[in-house]
Amino acid sequence: MVKPKKERLIESIDNVSVKEFGAANFVLDLNEDIKESLKGIYPDKWKELFLFPVFRLLYNTPIKNLQTYYAMSFLSETLPGAYLSPKKVGNMLRACQEISRQFY
Repeated sequence: MVKPKKERLIESIDNVSVKEFGAANFVLDLNEDIKESLKGIYPDKWKELFLFPVFRLLYNTPIKNLQTYYAMSFLSETLPGAYLSPKKVGNMLRACQEISRQFY
């Protein structure tokens, strides 16, 4: 029986010897100003707020796979310590939505 894709990806993380670099680093360099703004406004959540749209842009990944893509990307070396579990990302997006509602 073939295991689900998510399980196979998680198992393969320990065997990763080469991480994706080019596209992620290009996006990181182009958006340095956004990254710095997020650091100032959300000092405890800026990595997750920055990485979520990057992975959605590059891989069109669902929220449930963000942590796996992060682990296999060079961004896990460049921006270590981000936690992109589905629950954390969902809570973060809801909190941002509530903040934006205060302004509109």
